[in-house]
Amino acid sequence: MRGSAVVAARLLNKLGYGIAALLVARLLGPSGNGVYTYLASICSFIMLIIGAGANVAGRFEIASTDQRGLHLALQLNAYLALLLGLACLVLTPPVAFAAQLVAGQSSSLVTALACSVYSFSLVVVRQWRDASLALGATVATLKTGAAALVFAAVVGFSAAATREVPAVLLAASAVFTIEALTLASPLRRLGGGSHSRPGISQMWRVYRAGWRAAPATLGQAAALRLDRLILGVLGTPRQLGVYAAAVAVSEVVWAVSVGLAQYGFSKESLTEPRTLLRRSFAVSAIMAAGVGAAAPIGIPLLFGPAYAPAVPLLWLLLPASVLLGLYHVVSHQMWNRGDFRMPSRISAVGAAGLLVGSITLIPVWGMWGAAAATTASYGLMGLWSFRHFRMHSSAGSGGIPE
Repeated sequence: MRGSAVVAARLLNKLGYGIAALLVARLLGPSGNGVYTYLASICSFIMLIIGAGANVAGRFEIASTDQRGLHLALQLNAYLALLLGLACLVLTPPVAFAAQLVAGQSSSLVTALACSVYSFSLVVVRQWRDASLALGATVATLKTGAAALVFAAVVGFSAAATREVPAVLLAASAVFTIEALTLASPLRRLGGGSHSRPGISQMWRVYRAGWRAAPATLGQAAALRLDRLILGVLGTPRQLGVYAAAVAVSEVVWAVSVGLAQYGFSKESLTEPRTLLRRSFAVSAIMAAGVGAAAPIGIPLLFGPAYAPAVPLLWLLLPASVLLGLYHVVSHQMWNRGDFRMPSRISAVGAAGLLVGSITLIPVWGMWGAAAATTASYGLMGLWSFRHFRMHSSAGSGGIPE
């Protein structure tokens, strides 16, 4: 897979989900957007805990398999995705219902069930996205990016038509499911070979292999999303809605970094780590400057006047978002070599700092406290990753330990 195709897919993906975030924020208003953000974050954590790194293990299983065993590896990925999705269907409703009570929101069985379907579709599409990256399936990966544009249209229509959070969650679930089916078709054709079905023991082996990556993936998710959960509990839905808009825009800055980092998992990746890091930092810095300059006019115009307070929050988040791009490139390169220990440490420290900072600062400063804690966490993760890279680079290992 060419690196340009992966980055293009990632940008399409981020553009689509960014448009969806914009439409939901504008149509539901700050308070409704806050409720949606809180519930979507809950679903993401449930998916990550149940998945326990299975997407990374499946990616390695596919990438390390020859053509004869490729079909079986893809079958393993498909069946495992289905089983994990069923677990999400069962476990999500009580957790989502309790989370609404903890945050002081009006609990609804319909909302809890919508969260259940959302978690199911999210874990399934996640497995197939990683499979497309492992195979180097350029067309499939570009479809992933294009699917995000469809996501934006469907979710936006749902928000406009109903103005209800459960309907938006179900609309998002429908698009995730369609995307998974779209990806599965070309990947199965690529697999070919034997049509034997995987056994429980084989799926268990892949699932257990994912446990090595689980601390890193969970730590990274906590470092990137814990702020929204804590603000949802300690703040108000309106504060969370405005803050979520600022975060959604800031995430555009490291979209290229993630695309370059994910390219490292491709069988065709020959790009030297130093080059990836330089490109990532340069592009992210340029994007941050452009986004920051356009924010005073762009955010009120696109999201609505009620989101004007998101502009200074975005300015606070942008420099740290550039540094976070360094973490993505370095950590993915280490994952590509089977080293999950250092990414786990970096993400765990970042998550711990975010937790302490959020609990301390949000009760005092509200969404500003969340932004300050997030900025410190992102900056720490990025600088530590860069320091680790430089240490091994000066030792002559190419920047990343083998």
